[in-house]
Amino acid sequence: VYIEPSVNDWPKIIERPALQTDALQQLVANVMQNVQANGDAALYAYTHEFDKVQLSSLQVTPTEIANAANAIPQALKDS
Repeated sequence: VYIEPSVNDWPKIIERPALQTDALQQLVANVMQNVQANGDAALYAYTHEFDKVQLSSLQVTPTEIANAANAIPQALKDS
């Protein structure tokens, strides 16, 4: 907690940690290439790998959309 920090301290206080994204960028590029080459089969495989679920369909039904919308608090929708 900073209480009335010196102007000289401001840059250090607001500094964000640097994130090395090279490996992440390569992973995303590989995923995109795989999806482009293999389509829905790649999406099903990644859903299983990353989300740990087996989907029977990639399509979101109108009922699922309505349920998701109803789960969002009105205050959040209004913000």
